[in-house]
Amino acid sequence: MYRLLALWGVLSWATVVVGQQAGRVGSGPLTLSECVNLALQRNPSLESARQNARAARAAFVQTRSQLFPTALLTGSYAAARSRSRTTSFGGFLRTSGGSQYFYQYRAGLNQTIYRTGLFDEVAQSKAHARASTYEAQDARRQLVLSVAENYYSLLASRRLLEVAEDTVRVAGENLALMQARVEAGSAAPVEVLPMRTSLARARADLIAAQATAEVAVASLRAVLGLPTGQDLQVVDVLAEQAVQVDPKEALARALQRRPDYLAVQQTVAAARAARSIARAARWPTLTVDGSLAHDVFEDRPADIWSFNAQVSYPLFDAGSTKAAETEAEANYRSALAAQQELELQIGLEIEQAYAAVRQGIERIRAADAAEREATASLEAARARLQEGVAIAIEVSTAEETLAQTRAEHVQAIYDYNLALAQLQAATGS
Repeated sequence: MYRLLALWGVLSWATVVVGQQAGRVGSGPLTLSECVNLALQRNPSLESARQNARAARAAFVQTRSQLFPTALLTGSYAAARSRSRTTSFGGFLRTSGGSQYFYQYRAGLNQTIYRTGLFDEVAQSKAHARASTYEAQDARRQLVLSVAENYYSLLASRRLLEVAEDTVRVAGENLALMQARVEAGSAAPVEVLPMRTSLARARADLIAAQATAEVAVASLRAVLGLPTGQDLQVVDVLAEQAVQVDPKEALARALQRRPDYLAVQQTVAAARAARSIARAARWPTLTVDGSLAHDVFEDRPADIWSFNAQVSYPLFDAGSTKAAETEAEANYRSALAAQQELELQIGLEIEQAYAAVRQGIERIRAADAAEREATASLEAARARLQEGVAIAIEVSTAEETLAQTRAEHVQAIYDYNLALAQLQAATGS
């Protein structure tokens, strides 16, 4: 009873601790690296790739085991009892029978000395295992990129939300300014209409920005493997930094690091081994094996050894062997083509990402200058409006221009940081 109570207490304490830890996940501002580590721990998409790699490694061990001897120990025991009755002359019954006991055990070694295509089968299985391992690593690479994309998307959406909130505030101030001029008799009531239109448009944009920010939070939360509705705060790190990359050197490094390219290389190796197996099947195949055993049957020991060699040749199989070779050859060439295609795709990804990075710096600088000019234009338009030398439409137009340039500035910074993440993923770093 006491043990059950103690066990219940320990389980309750562990449940509380785990619950507190789960509650703290994502409760504070998370950096990008912390988000990546959280996703690698909690996102279930990696589990399938891990289990596939595990199964492929187990299959390789099974295939490779044929190169080594197998040791077997078997034993059997049997007991039998018989009893029979016979009638003798004079009507007497006679009973006969008895008990019998049998036992046998054998310890033996079996070894496949040679079999045509066995080493190619081992090579094929090994290549499949390595390919699955690289595919699991590539799933990790793609998850890291997905985390970065959703992370930066959330930061951008929140900055755009701030822009929308500021735009509503400025539109309200402009409307109040115009209403004050109307009340003072220095402006006609009709001049309030553009200000009201600008405020209504700003409020609509704010609602859309709020929805976008909520979707961005949900998307990042899902990638991190966090439960629905859990609070999520991230550190704002949208910034610009200089990057210099040689596309040729980056491509060379990517072909050495990218797990998807390494996986394709192993797929080619597996297809090459399968082609060798299919080619060998068209010619005589040789199988050589041997065994050695020590056998004991009812205290009568015996040493038994055997050696077997077998040669077979397909005289006629309705074209099956030839078709298998053709299929293996086609699969091998297809794997080679896929490798070449992926190499071109990796080069394209690097060039596109690097071009986006280079253009991103210029876009950020241009957008920053445009935002400063739009801010000055709005301030000048409001000053002229107060002096009565400007009309309402000038202020509302300057207000919309400022909102647009601020949004473009945020978008430029977001695109630049996203391009950096894509460049890192493309180079395999």
